[in-house]
Amino acid sequence: MVKLQKEKSYKYKDHEIYRYRLNITPEIIDELGWDGGDELELKVKNNKLEVSKSD
Repeated sequence: MVKLQKEKSYKYKDHEIYRYRLNITPEIIDELGWDGGDELELKVKNNKLEVSKSD
């Protein structure tokens, strides 16, 4: 199970700007063949998030 984390990034004109983060275990990263710094593509399909490595 992965938990979506919300972090305050900065404040702009009296508005808090947030960023969101998912932590993925090293085992899953290894299985996918990903590495730190890889560019990933995000798509939403049928209310699900798909993440894939950019070609």
